[in-house]
Amino acid sequence: KKLFNDKTRPNNSAKAKLVYYELNLFFNYNNEEIVKSSLKKINNILLNSFDLLYLDVLTSINIFKEIGGAFEKYNEYDILFDSICEIVKKREGDIKQGELFLSRAIQKLEIKDYSSSLFLLDKARILFMKEESIDDLFLCSIICCDIYNKMNLLWAARKELLFTINHFSYTFLKTGALNQKLLKCFTELIWIELLLGRVPQILLYTVHLKTINKNFNTPEYSQKFEKILSDQDGVLALLLMKSKIWQLKNLPPLLVVLNNLNLKTAEGALQFALGYSDDNESDIYPHILKQPAFFDLPLIPELHSTQYIHYRAIIFGCSFNIMLKNTITSIEFAEDLLGTIEAFFATFKFESLFFNKSEVLIDIREYEFTKYPGEFIYDEQTEKITIKIPELLSNYQSKD
Repeated sequence: KKLFNDKTRPNNSAKAKLVYYELNLFFNYNNEEIVKSSLKKINNILLNSFDLLYLDVLTSINIFKEIGGAFEKYNEYDILFDSICEIVKKREGDIKQGELFLSRAIQKLEIKDYSSSLFLLDKARILFMKEESIDDLFLCSIICCDIYNKMNLLWAARKELLFTINHFSYTFLKTGALNQKLLKCFTELIWIELLLGRVPQILLYTVHLKTINKNFNTPEYSQKFEKILSDQDGVLALLLMKSKIWQLKNLPPLLVVLNNLNLKTAEGALQFALGYSDDNESDIYPHILKQPAFFDLPLIPELHSTQYIHYRAIIFGCSFNIMLKNTITSIEFAEDLLGTIEAFFATFKFESLFFNKSEVLIDIREYEFTKYPGEFIYDEQTEKITIKIPELLSNYQSKD
């Protein structure tokens, strides 16, 4: 306090005030009035510190970076955080500011404020788009994927995972170094596809996962990997048991694939569904239908065995239904579209947005002579959206 008004030593005076109000804040964190007042005072000191080049504010910033979650309910802390970000940007650059946004996003995630966390992660990612901070960029993507999973926005989570997988795959092609995080990404991707019920994609990513795992075949990790694969095998068995009678005619060739991938539980469940299993096994498979995971899966699996298929995403109670042709071009376009729609609405608060209808119908059609990026048509009578896209996937891959 003696240094508070010492105008001959402005740096020391500002530092003394900063330490005093921090101590006042920490010792009285249960008193709302003192907390609000102290946060305002600290904010004013930091705002006036731009001209004090020798004032050590970084120590205070690091303190709030660690314990900021304790003051989440105060608007004064959000104002203080904005001031901290401006100071860090001016003194240490964009990447350090991005690290602040990232740590704040994690604090928001811990209190389940998902929309605010996503907003902060988006800010951080913009700042991390540099070669030297590429790892932080993909850390943000992994956290985003986790948040989307918690919000049950599976298409958006899938999109984030593919973004990360593409980076690790590119690094492998460029340097020959295979990142072990790729295994984690593919594992999570299979779980998402199981919840979406898309059998061909589940099998495709399982092949990728097994191939990559051969490069990390240590005894400790191998045991963990087999446990994960066994769990996924069991959930796939539940999904196949949900097949309808009209779907079963397309499934016998799948038995060979499941056998080659060593997915024994799924293979046995499919044999039972097809009526191939013997009497000794007939009592086993009905019991697995009582597993909790059975009720988390879609009503029927998506086998991609028909000419046209249907994808769906439910956001704030509104069902986005997409009809598309069963081709690579339409499937990848629909995946990206649903992921983008979910990611867009994820940052909205439920109380700040509502849909005036329960269903949005989207029809994706391929046309040979449609020019990039396609056409968007809304029919007011049927209230249906039609999106015309180029027939060739290369028309999209060649564009930025």
